[in-house]
Amino acid sequence: MSDMNEKDILPEGEMTESTRPADEQDASESPLAEQQKTQSTQESAAEQSSTPAAQGGWYNPYSTYTGAYTPPAVESAPKKKKGLGCLFVSLAVLGVLFVVLIAVSFVKVLTEDSAGSSVSLPDTGDDYVAVMYIDSEIAGDYVYTSMYGSYSSYDQVFYIDTIDALIGDVTNRALLLYINSPGGEVTATDELSRAIARYKSETQRPVYAYFGDVAASGAYWIGSFADKIIASKFTTTGSIGVTYGTHIEISELLEKLGVTVTELTAGDNKAMGSMYSPLTDEQKAMYTEQLCEMHELFIEVVATNRGLEKSNVREIADGRTFLASKALEYKLIDAIGYFEDAQAALITDNELSEDIVFYDCIPEYDYGDSVLQYLIQAIGYEKKTSSEELGAMIEKLAQGRRFMAIYQK
Repeated sequence: MSDMNEKDILPEGEMTESTRPADEQDASESPLAEQQKTQSTQESAAEQSSTPAAQGGWYNPYSTYTGAYTPPAVESAPKKKKGLGCLFVSLAVLGVLFVVLIAVSFVKVLTEDSAGSSVSLPDTGDDYVAVMYIDSEIAGDYVYTSMYGSYSSYDQVFYIDTIDALIGDVTNRALLLYINSPGGEVTATDELSRAIARYKSETQRPVYAYFGDVAASGAYWIGSFADKIIASKFTTTGSIGVTYGTHIEISELLEKLGVTVTELTAGDNKAMGSMYSPLTDEQKAMYTEQLCEMHELFIEVVATNRGLEKSNVREIADGRTFLASKALEYKLIDAIGYFEDAQAALITDNELSEDIVFYDCIPEYDYGDSVLQYLIQAIGYEKKTSSEELGAMIEKLAQGRRFMAIYQK
């Protein structure tokens, strides 16, 4: 403060040109200077707005423009996160399905307990031919073999109950078997064959058979009871033989792995056929004896039903299969044709009316618990089944109809 001159200290309220505010300085200038300054400011602003930097590029004031124009980024709306709504809806749908399945199963059990298997026959009073479709593997119990669900088109109880009902129906004029099966259990095969033989003997009505893709082993056993067999030219048939399956023995493998297996039995041959111990010569002889006995019964059935010599049947009864042309040569079938040819032959041979109705006897399918499992899977993946589709599935289930649930990961 001591070095400052007195003139440097201005009285309060007085300002120099350098300390005066810009607006006051402009006001003190002449109108011409103010106009020139305004024009210069506008030209500068226009020049800056036309530069690449103003348009979004990069501008180097000491060189040429090197950037590229990039439109300003538009902020996208934030994505909504999936809440618990979908989970609650899925759980609600599953709950409804579970209740419906329990109700349907309960009603089904009550119906079966009180009335047995459901058999539906025409009640119009007109004559008809019953058509039974013997599909899939032949078994006494319910078989779960389909890739689309836990049902099977083969129902042993239904077939036998249907035949019994047909025997007592005077409007039934014949039975046509559509066979498309690789065979199956010996006991179940014998039971159904016996029911067909009983139908023939008690009614004196004809039984015809048509072979589809395959009618082998036990399926041919059943077909041989027909009065006439018509087969597709692509049919695989025959396979007159018996098998217990394949015995796999892994005792040496387990020994190498350090695994010890102890079988607890009473009787030397109680565990015969176990994979944990090899078959003895005595056990192999036992199996062979049983198989040969059943094989001989098979040969006898075919020879009797087809009117062939047992020796001739035995020559081709080594388990081999035949196409229809070879089967016709060996007299295992009577003709090659289509299903319509089998229908026509049945009408012509037995002098039936050309307008006679062919009534399909089809068993109802038991979906079981796997329907719920499939529907859980269907709505559990990213591409969820719509509520309309699930509603349609429930409606079909309540009507006892078959459907296929398709889902995609």
